Amino acid sequence: MTERETSFEELLERAEAGDADAQYEIGNHYAELDPPNLGEAHRWHLRAARSGSREAMGVLGTEYLEGNGPPQNLTLGLMWMLRLSAWGLPYARYLVGRACLGGRAVPRDREEGLRWIAGAAADPYEHDARHLLGLAAIGGEVGGLGRLEGLRLVEEAAVIGLPDAQADLAGLYRTGRVVAADHSKAFRLAEASAARGDARGMLELSRIYGDGLGVERSDADSLLWLVKAAGGGNLEAVAALGQRCVDGSGGALSAEQGVELLRTAAEAGHGWAQYLFGVLHFEGRFVPRDPEEAFAWFSVAYSNGVGDALPYIGVCHLEGIGVPVNVKEGLDLLDRSELDGNANAMLELILACLMPPEDMTANHEQAFDIATRATERGVQWGPFALGLLKRTGKGCWGSEREAVAWFRRGAERGCPEAQYEIARLLESGQGMPRDEAAAMELYGKAAMGGCRSAAARLGLPSLDHDGFHRSRFRSLDRLRKAVSPDDRADPVLAAPITPAGPGHGELLH
Repeated sequence: MTERETSFEELLERAEAGDADAQYEIGNHYAELDPPNLGEAHRWHLRAARSGSREAMGVLGTEYLEGNGPPQNLTLGLMWMLRLSAWGLPYARYLVGRACLGGRAVPRDREEGLRWIAGAAADPYEHDARHLLGLAAIGGEVGGLGRLEGLRLVEEAAVIGLPDAQADLAGLYRTGRVVAADHSKAFRLAEASAARGDARGMLELSRIYGDGLGVERSDADSLLWLVKAAGGGNLEAVAALGQRCVDGSGGALSAEQGVELLRTAAEAGHGWAQYLFGVLHFEGRFVPRDPEEAFAWFSVAYSNGVGDALPYIGVCHLEGIGVPVNVKEGLDLLDRSELDGNANAMLELILACLMPPEDMTANHEQAFDIATRATERGVQWGPFALGLLKRTGKGCWGSEREAVAWFRRGAERGCPEAQYEIARLLESGQGMPRDEAAAMELYGKAAMGGCRSAAARLGLPSLDHDGFHRSRFRSLDRLRKAVSPDDRADPVLAAPITPAGPGHGELLH
């Protein structure tokens, strides 16, 4: 009998007699076998924890939280961590804080979670907690701890090699938040994080390649790293990949696979995925149209902090989509969203002012005021809306000259509908010198941006680059019809252009 076997037998004898340390060691022995015997390891760790071993409590809590040995049980895992935290162990406090932040086994409570995280972060060696506390301080959530101090905590965690801290710091350098933008540093940090297998670092690399920040822009590399990040379980990456697939930019992945990716992220609690999944059901794209399902997902997404869901909820109440019609509730929700600067809510409110629901009267002046606010806030279609109102004199003094000026501004902002308006004027020579070459170029830009009228003018199929908002918010056809229900295009411009010389398709590349 070898010395190792003898020592194990002696350890087992002590463990059977109730020695907590020996029970803990026996559990570790089974966990370290090749292959490990996780069930037996868990049984001994449970005995050791019940005998008072703090080390065993920590391991046992982790086993329950991760389902590593016993079936996953977040409540039991958190219970053991709470017992440990009573002795002041920083890592246990950190895990309890994470549970509160994520709503795992306890109600989601960010304030309570940060209190636990701050308690753990008091230990200078608890870098996971200090990293999270730093992020919260950067977001202005920690009283008495400024953004620069928060940055120092994140940097400290990144320097010691914490992969998720490296990924977060890469994001700060990529966006220029808190620190001066430095795309080279962002790339190096994201690369280091991804090299350690961190999905968030992979997601940062996807964004860096997608925007060409400090590296040559590459859609292929961006998609490659996004797929890796999603495969690593990062819900944000899963949602982003699902959106790409549904919008047709997921490479070899199909729209149907995109739907399943969004479903996975939505059911796992990712707010943006819940919102997008609601949009799919709202519009009946790749899934059967289901107003009730759409409303439910919008409500969940909004409760998870996705402000873009609120205009949809308002529209549902306003038009009785998935819920009974409640005009007052719908308008109140749109008003609330408009106060937050949401462009979709502004558009819906302008439409409600121009084409009021039953038992309400039109209010053109309010429509003009909202369009003005949208323009001042930088909303792309704001000048286009003002141009339409100025041209018709609704809610303001009519002025063709001012309308053209607003259309020009909208075209400069990249609004496809405004570009189409200017192209019409350039082609016809109405309101500005005739310039067919410039008109064709603008028609091409407008068509590329999704303007159906411009695509039809060029004899091209309608192009859609933003499927999630095409039918409800992206298309401004409803706005044009609401302002000028009897408007007719210039008959001279009614027929599609017959290409002469180089094909108009060249304008779209």
